[in-house]
Amino acid sequence: YRSAPTYELEHDIDHSVSYVHGLVQDLIAGKELDYKTLASKELSALEQMVAKLNRCQVNEPEKEKFRKYISDMTFILRDVSENCPQ
Repeated sequence: YRSAPTYELEHDIDHSVSYVHGLVQDLIAGKELDYKTLASKELSALEQMVAKLNRCQVNEPEKEKFRKYISDMTFILRDVSENCPQ
């Protein structure tokens, strides 16, 4: 529902999950991309999501679900950024 307090955040996380999935697929496929830059940009977007989550009027167990998604994507993006050729 668009009126849910987490609607925008859910949309952002869904987009980010798709982006990270595609980035990892490209990496596995051996595509030559600037993974460090691409991962860095998405990490910035995740930081914005954390700020949005902190402002969100939902209970802590609900927030924790979102934090887990964000944390997992952050881990993957940092690994891509630090361990992949540019």
